[in-house]
Amino acid sequence: MASDLSPNQLLNALLQHEGPILTADAFPQVSFVKVKSAVDTLKSREMIQYATIEREEAALTPEAEDIAANGSHEAKVFEAVRSAMEGMKISDLPVCWLDCMPVCLDLEWACWAHGVNRKL
Repeated sequence: MASDLSPNQLLNALLQHEGPILTADAFPQVSFVKVKSAVDTLKSREMIQYATIEREEAALTPEAEDIAANGSHEAKVFEAVRSAMEGMKISDLPVCWLDCMPVCLDLEWACWAHGVNRKL
């Protein structure tokens, strides 16, 4: 639960610093509404001046953290194919896959190695 912030606490924080303070950094446990209330109270009494600063912070999602730690989805697929094919390299793909594996093009199934070409 967020703490309260009195105008006196805000004034004391301002007195302890050489210059302006960022209330979000000085009072991270206090909700924006309570900070705004204390700031507005002091401003209405002409005791302080303030400017609102908007700040955006970017944070990684769990999926992005996984990608950063373990590689992209494409890298995982490539590694799985590489390890499944006993070290097959990208340069080996046209020789091995295009001649032996089915290819789907516009709902047609074709396997050139076996001479099959039919609609699904």
